[in-house]
Amino acid sequence: MAGTSSGVTHEEIPQTKKDRKGREPSRDVLTAAIARVEKLELAMAETRDAIEDAVVRIDEVESKDEDLRGEMQGALNAAADGLAQRSESLEAELVSIKDEIAAIRTEQDQVATMREEFEALKA
Repeated sequence: MAGTSSGVTHEEIPQTKKDRKGREPSRDVLTAAIARVEKLELAMAETRDAIEDAVVRIDEVESKDEDLRGEMQGALNAAADGLAQRSESLEAELVSIKDEIAAIRTEQDQVATMREEFEALKA
């Protein structure tokens, strides 16, 4: 520390070499670091915004996915119900046809018996 005539002491700041542009190197490093930090903060803010937008879009897609699943499940249930009713209808029709076939066979047997009786009477 160097003394002055007024009795107040001042700390002397050591002189540093200046670069070609007349700036002190430590100021250049500090300025560059501040600029880098500002760029990083801007990039982080942009990234944060992009992530928030992506999260919103993902939420929208998930919501639409749930809606679509519900609609598809409803359509599948309706189709399954329709097929079940059609199956029951076809089964009932099949039973009816089997009953008709049985009735026709009975009539066929009766006709065969009548023919045999007719042939017996005719002879």
